[in-house]
Formats: sequence, structure tokens, C-alpha cells
Amino acid sequence: MQMSPVMATVILVVVAVTMALVVSYYAFNLVSSVTRFERLEVYGARMTDSRTIAFRVRNPGIEVSRLSALTVQGRPAASATGEVVLRPGDEVSCEVVLSESPPPGIVIEVGVITSTGKRFFTMLQAVEGRGVSGELEVESFSCSR
Repeated sequence: MQMSPVMATVILVVVAVTMALVVSYYAFNLVSSVTRFERLEVYGARMTDSRTIAFRVRNPGIEVSRLSALTVQGRPAASATGEVVLRPGDEVSCEVVLSESPPPGIVIEVGVITSTGKRFFTMLQAVEGRGVSGELEVESFSCSR
């Protein structure tokens, strides 16, 4: 049994349209998953007294972010008190109270970890510090609008 040329053409067109739809669907999903990413800016870190560090966190991205933990010197140090949600364009002020004063001149890295596990940080130099130990433990951590 032979197929007519018109029927063969119709089958080829249907297969081509189906493949085009599958490829465009895949490309759309790939592009939307790549372009939707979490982005935070941690900035303005400074010591307000010998044991307190203040900094700001801003969400310039397009995704909602949730702060879940604080890092000091690259190690998780404390969980956020309450849920800190940053919608696109939101900004919060955070404050870290250390259990003891850091040594003067030491460079301190402070940052946040989001609920998705991404880490954003900044660095500052301890100018207010009077301590001698480089081990920095956190007494409290909080953020407010």
C-alpha cells in the first residue's frame, strides 16, 4: 500500500510543528530557570561599638529571599530571629552583637545565608575592638526594616 504525496506532506508538517513546539517549550523553560536567580547585596558594615557590628542587606533581584543564618569569618554563627523576608527592592538593617570584643585591626567577614543556601557577605576592619582573641562568637543577631 502506497501513501499519497499529499498525506506524506501532511504527516511531515505535523511532525515538524510538533517538534517546533517541543523545542520552544524546552527553550522557554531553560531561559526562565536561568534568568530567575537570587541576588542580595550586603554592604555598609561598620562597628558601632567594641562588640556590635551593623550592616545592611538589600534585594536588587527579582526573587523573594529569606535570610536564615548569619556567618562570621565564613562559619555559620547564628540563626535569624524571626523570619526575615526580602521582597524585590526591600532593604533591612542587621546588627550582630559579639560575645567579646575583637582584636583591633582584624578583618571580619560577616554575611548572611538564605533559605536556598546561597551566601552573601561583606568585610570590615575592627577599629573599635579591644580584645585579644581572634575567635569571634555571636551573642545575638537581628534584622529590622
